[in-house]
Amino acid sequence: MRQVVSELMVDSFTVRVTRKRMKNIYLRVLPPDGEVTVSAPFQATDAHVAKVVRKQRDWILQQQRTVAQAAAQRIAPYEFSDGLAFPIFGSTFTVRVDPAIRKPVIKAPYVLIPGRKIDEEVRRVLKDHLRGRVWELIEDWGPVIGRTPRHVTVKKMTSRWGSCNRSRSVINLNSQLVFLPEQFLIYVLVHEMTHLWVGGHGKEFYSRMDATLPQWKKLRRELNDLGARVL
Repeated sequence: MRQVVSELMVDSFTVRVTRKRMKNIYLRVLPPDGEVTVSAPFQATDAHVAKVVRKQRDWILQQQRTVAQAAAQRIAPYEFSDGLAFPIFGSTFTVRVDPAIRKPVIKAPYVLIPGRKIDEEVRRVLKDHLRGRVWELIEDWGPVIGRTPRHVTVKKMTSRWGSCNRSRSVINLNSQLVFLPEQFLIYVLVHEMTHLWVGGHGKEFYSRMDATLPQWKKLRRELNDLGARVL
């Protein structure tokens, strides 16, 4: 079926509009990040779509809150302790307390901790590990994408895997990505680096994603499914 996808800014909302052969307008708020989408007939003007979105503003905000709250309720964080096994980029590691070392270190298949504040120290070393791997991937993908961020922040995020502040050239990544196979980190990073070119999710954005990471749609579906268990 022929369809045309575009992006429309309506006040504070970035709306992905899909026009195709249909009679009515359908408005949706999608997980995992509360994206606003509209399916509309070809003849529906941007002004008419914007009017519909504005009319449903309160409903959209409520749905976005619901999506965020649902994601927060799904969080099942690890409580790190000596002997706990957990995944790092798809490989299993085990926390081991070693009083002989001075600072936490990841040395496969262990995460070695001095033993003072185990949970806090494991989280800190995992963030550092994720951040280091991200910059390695940026070196690999930067020449392909054509732009690189000035700064990367790794933090706990309850409703999305990543975000991009295009004006500041800053990418934010969910610290939970360290627990998933690395292909999902690559997908999220490429997605956010592409936003350094394009601010929203319009035709140009998807065209760049197709050219850079052809399997991105498959990875997105799989990641959305994992999000129900990890986020």
